Amino acid sequence: MGDSRDLIYAYFVQVCRENLHIVLAFSPVGDQFRNRCRQFPSIINCCTIDWYNPWPSEALYSVAHRQYSAQEAQLGIAEHLDALC
Repeated sequence: MGDSRDLIYAYFVQVCRENLHIVLAFSPVGDQFRNRCRQFPSIINCCTIDWYNPWPSEALYSVAHRQYSAQEAQLGIAEHLDALC
């Protein structure tokens, strides 16, 4: 009886490890991020860090215009397209 419970628990842990994803968002500004990295070294050693820089205004406009243009017939926004972007 004990072996089957152990096997079930081991299977549960395996499935959780394979499917559990956690997203943490930290601001790198200031000392708090540095202090957290010192307290919890796994933030650096066991994680993937993606740095995102601010987008230029032209790029934001281009993406918005393309997305709205693709959806304008469904959303009925043809006359408001320039104001939205």
